[in-house]
Amino acid sequence: MSESLEAQLRSLDFNEELKSTFDRIIESCLNFRILLVGRSGVGKSALINAVFGSGVVDEKHGLQAGVVKDINREFILPNNDRLVLHDSQGFSHGDGQNFETVLEFIKGRSKRPKLEERLHIIWLCIQIPVYGGSLFEIAEEKILNSTDLETPIIVVFTKFDKPVLKIKRKLPKTKDQNTVARNKARETFCTDYAVALSTLSKNIPRAEVSVKSGFKDTLDLLVDLTEKDTVERTRSRIHCVNILDPTAVSPSDRLRAYP
Repeated sequence: MSESLEAQLRSLDFNEELKSTFDRIIESCLNFRILLVGRSGVGKSALINAVFGSGVVDEKHGLQAGVVKDINREFILPNNDRLVLHDSQGFSHGDGQNFETVLEFIKGRSKRPKLEERLHIIWLCIQIPVYGGSLFEIAEEKILNSTDLETPIIVVFTKFDKPVLKIKRKLPKTKDQNTVARNKARETFCTDYAVALSTLSKNIPRAEVSVKSGFKDTLDLLVDLTEKDTVERTRSRIHCVNILDPTAVSPSDRLRAYP
């Protein structure tokens, strides 16, 4: 994200649907903070736009590979200044300094005396491998295995549509082709990466998501998990909960909060 993007955030003309969504976010809290962590190119910008509204992030130039110097900068949605995003802006392969910067930021935020200055949730974004390869980078494993991080983490496996499409091409065309392809893709993913997935703590939820058409339910799941994890971790410390509206049309519409 750049200076020009910051200007975009201030000037975007959101429709009334999005405006009403974020007018009701965390009414009892001054800020609700989400940190997006992940390698460059995993689709963080697209995920932000899919959940929080089209145009929030410039998907072409919004993220610069391997740059974490702006992780402390707050990116506030123009239609609700209570929702704050922080972006790790990706890990360069083998760049330990970038990882340390992210880790220090997470730990530092967890020690802030005011709850509104702390991180409320971390979305650790990882692209689902389509043609093999390791699932987690060393930096990601370190974050997942850190025992002294107080902020809840959700592992967000992105671009779920790619393995689904790969399987769908091999299936006969039937009315339930999409459902079969998705089930097989999820089953294959869990089987191929059973060892890596088994290293995840039971306390760390995960979601396979896609921003493509036909995968809205995967974003709904991510919002569900965010609400659940946030409520469970913060209810004892502050009278502030996220309540999801099951009648809402879009994932962003379901991010509703009341005192």
